[in-house]
Amino acid sequence: MTETALSWSRPNLFEYWDQREDAIAQFAAALRDADENTAQAQFAWLAQRIGDMARAAPTDLLVTTAWVMADDLYKAASSTLLWDNALEQYLTATARVLTGVVSERGLTLSYVVDNTFGSDNNRPLTIFGPWFNSAGFVYVCPQSAVLELAKTTGQPTEIGEARDISNQVVSRCLQDHRHYVYLDADFQIESVEFLVNHPRAIPGVIAVFRNEPPVTDTNVQVHLPDIK
Repeated sequence: MTETALSWSRPNLFEYWDQREDAIAQFAAALRDADENTAQAQFAWLAQRIGDMARAAPTDLLVTTAWVMADDLYKAASSTLLWDNALEQYLTATARVLTGVVSERGLTLSYVVDNTFGSDNNRPLTIFGPWFNSAGFVYVCPQSAVLELAKTTGQPTEIGEARDISNQVVSRCLQDHRHYVYLDADFQIESVEFLVNHPRAIPGVIAVFRNEPPVTDTNVQVHLPDIK
């Protein structure tokens, strides 16, 4: 077994993102500290390892691993103080590979968040987008859409219009079988039917809804598809 395998090998897939162990931060720190050649070798080994383990997993285990990973990704993103190349590389080599295998099985991951954020917490507008994109998700956030539309059009955009556009993105993701994370920092009760209940009725969708804070020992609602 190579030195990389000895230091990076884990028996269970979930351990590569386990927020109870601060896994993402710890692994990314190792990539950050390595020289370029070593980091590239570790990146390649990780991508191969995750792909092999995921493809060998029975579908029910893969489904469980996928939604647990998505929840750990959100918890980690909510606590990280930085976004850099090491984190991007780690998420690309691990989470993006896993979500790719989930797609190969004909499944789609829907992760919807109803959390509020203080005025001093701008992660939903800065870190979350590249974080989840690197992990293989489309990131959808009405508050972020307001800013992006203003940049594009040069005109102010109402949050209601941004929510309509965000819902259209979700519809397209479900239609195209693309994994997505939807976060509204001011979640509307009238959105529950479309964002929470609707995906549960679609075959092949792993639907996760979090309305508790993104910390350990909290709960999410999970609806699993029929697995044949």
